Amino acid sequence: MAFKRSPVRPRLSPPLKKAGFDLPFSLFCRKNHDEITIANNKCSRGHMIIREIKESDIKSCLAIYKFYVENTTVTFEEVSPAPSEFTWRVKRITKTYPYLVAEENGEVIGYAYLDVFNIRSAYRKTADLSIYLLQTATGRGIGKLLYGEIEKRAKETGITNIISIVTEGNSASVGFHKKLGFTLVGKLRGVGEKFGKTLSVEYHLSVEYHRETMVGENSAERKQISFRGVYV
Repeated sequence: MAFKRSPVRPRLSPPLKKAGFDLPFSLFCRKNHDEITIANNKCSRGHMIIREIKESDIKSCLAIYKFYVENTTVTFEEVSPAPSEFTWRVKRITKTYPYLVAEENGEVIGYAYLDVFNIRSAYRKTADLSIYLLQTATGRGIGKLLYGEIEKRAKETGITNIISIVTEGNSASVGFHKKLGFTLVGKLRGVGEKFGKTLSVEYHLSVEYHRETMVGENSAERKQISFRGVYV
């Protein structure tokens, strides 16, 4: 979710429109009336901004991620990566994909990024989505803001498919993705094990985003395209 680029009139992604945002240069959330302004490639809402990650943010992002590694099955990673490893990942990802942070009053409270879905070259227009929030920052719509800007950046880089892999049973994540226009397109049963539990994963595709990015590219055949049995 991002920003005040005069003289170009900013364009909102569907999730932002659904959330109640309106144009042009100042956007207002109808729910809490926080002002969002667009400037210098950043999204600002009140005292919170969404911007590209900086090296100085890595320590905070790793701390957020560490909680999910050590306490949840949201990620299948079982040992929190070392700072050097996490830094390497950020640098690798940012060479190709968007990697954003949500900052409030000088503190990083969440981050989101896209990454390789599959290393085979034919998958180049498909990316894997990850969003992680500080525990005290959940339930405030920050994930939606992060996704909105990630989606915008994805369009700019030619990505037509955004996939999110969700651990089965994570109802909060499933509900979040559903609100953003994602659809369950596949499931792998019993492929993971963490905390002594056998875990399945679900693949969720942003069908709404895919429809938008395919307009003008294959618009005549758009409705015939399918993903693992789900027609869009």
